[in-house]
Amino acid sequence: MRNPRQKWKAYQLHEWGWSLEEIATAFQVKPDTAASWIDHGPEAYRELHPWHEGLPTRLANYLKAMGLHSREEVQHAFQRGQLYAGVENGLGEMRYREIIDWLGADESPSHWQAPPPLVLDLSPRAHQVLRYLARRRGVSRDDIIERLVLEAAGDLED
Repeated sequence: MRNPRQKWKAYQLHEWGWSLEEIATAFQVKPDTAASWIDHGPEAYRELHPWHEGLPTRLANYLKAMGLHSREEVQHAFQRGQLYAGVENGLGEMRYREIIDWLGADESPSHWQAPPPLVLDLSPRAHQVLRYLARRRGVSRDDIIERLVLEAAGDLED
């Protein structure tokens, strides 16, 4: 995206009540260009301020590789205990503390230990369907299995 700062500023000025003509004059562009910038203001903001702002690049890339693509997803994974310091997942104590600081979260001792692994013996067809659902819904396989288990537990309570 070209000129993200100008697009974001044009969007802000429009939100503050400036007319299209005033914005075009301020930036010395045609009104059509100013209108386009205003339309693309939110995209420009995201370009200027990515969701991982404030995290070291290496840690942001690690979280992306885990399939986490927003601050909300990182927060959700943290709350569910999916982010923890441990050799087996490659997230060291220092990086884990950086995530805690970035989220502004309280440390929870439960996040320091990896949960015990759960081994499922699924048929090849079940694996195939699980992969399909994960791709189709844009969630992890673990999320799908967790939802199924929690729904089944809800059925047991009835």
